Order: sequence, then structure tokens, then C-alpha cells
Amino acid sequence: LSEQGGSIDAFHLAHDILAYNHKKGLQIFDKTDIKKVTYKQNGVTLLTEHGTTITAKKIIYCNGFESTEIIKDKFVKLLSTYAIVGEQFEDDQSYLNDTLFWNTAEPYMYMRTTDDNRLLIGGEDEDFVDAAKRDSLLNEKSDKLTKYLKKILPDYDFRMDFVWAGTFGETKDGLPYIGKHPNFPSAYFVLGFGGNGITFSVIGMELVSEMLKNKKHQLADYFKFRR
Repeated sequence: LSEQGGSIDAFHLAHDILAYNHKKGLQIFDKTDIKKVTYKQNGVTLLTEHGTTITAKKIIYCNGFESTEIIKDKFVKLLSTYAIVGEQFEDDQSYLNDTLFWNTAEPYMYMRTTDDNRLLIGGEDEDFVDAAKRDSLLNEKSDKLTKYLKKILPDYDFRMDFVWAGTFGETKDGLPYIGKHPNFPSAYFVLGFGGNGITFSVIGMELVSEMLKNKKHQLADYFKFRR
């Protein structure tokens, strides 16, 4: 149980950040696929699926494991992970409010409450990223996660509502990759791999903000590529 941990609604946070910056002049190109990026020392040019171009002095990639599609280094290990969420609990579950649980077993499990009175349980990672194989295990993994919940909360009336799987990355030292890559001029990467995405995202914001001012952050070497 974590007394100092934190959780967020990632969907609402992302939209609130975009809305806030849009008011300050940020242009947002929603649902726009980028087919090609041309990198130069003085800027980048992006070609969209519709044939239009976007030009910028810098580009910042915050695309997680999908960065492996363009970076050919073997810098991250990709895995499959699973999660389930229960139906909204009608009775009082205030005793679980703001609970953040993470065990140290192998494979690990984590659990948290949601703002709409649900329990979310995840874990049961697998050492592969094949989407078809991953999804074929959804029933098996949801059963295991449900049984684990029953073990630690035997009196909780859990009824599964949704189950899903996804891909995430682990690095050799548990740290993210933030900063420039030698093969991509005018580009920066903020890749918060590991289990501390909120913390790493804040660190990434601070580091890249300094880099854009041609300043070096004191932590930059800890997160650089090919470290």
C-alpha cells in the first residue's frame, strides 16, 4: 500500500492539458497520421496522410513503445500486460478510497480504485508482444486477476465489467529515455518506460524545456540514449 503514491485519470488530464495550451495558441491536429518525417539541423517537415505538410523547428516524440518503429536501437524490452475493472460498486466502499496497491510478487499485481466507485486490477505480464497471442489469453488472465482479488478482498462483491490487454516497455535500468537521439536531428524524445509514467513525464517536461533553451539539465545524462 502506498501512502505517497498518486493516480490520475489519464484521459481527462491529457484533454485538459491540450485545452489549456490551445487557449495559449497551441495548434492541435487531431486524428492526423504522419506518413513521413524529414529531419534537418534547422527543423523538421512532416507529411500527413492527406498530402499536407507541417513544418516546425523541433519535434517531440511522446509515443511510448511505438517509438521502436523508428528507433532501431535495442533500448527497451516490450511486454504484454492485462487489466480488469469491475462494475460500479453500489454499497459503501469508502474504506478502499484512494487505495493504491502494488505487490512485489512475480508476476506482480496492482490495484486501485476509480472515481466512479470501481476497482481496477492489473498485472499478469507476459514476455511477448504478439497481439493475437496476447488477446487469446484475455479470459485466462481475467480469471487469474479475479481470483487474486478474491484472495485479498474475500468479502468484496466483485463483478467484472471490462477486460483488456496492452503493451508496455521495460528498460535495463528501469529509467526512461528522455532527450535527443543522434539519428534524429531537431527531435526530442520523452519515453516514460517503466512503472512510473507520471513521475517520468514531469521529469521529461522539465528536461526538454531546458534543452529547447539550449541548456543542459543536471539529470540529462541519466536518461540519455545509449547510456
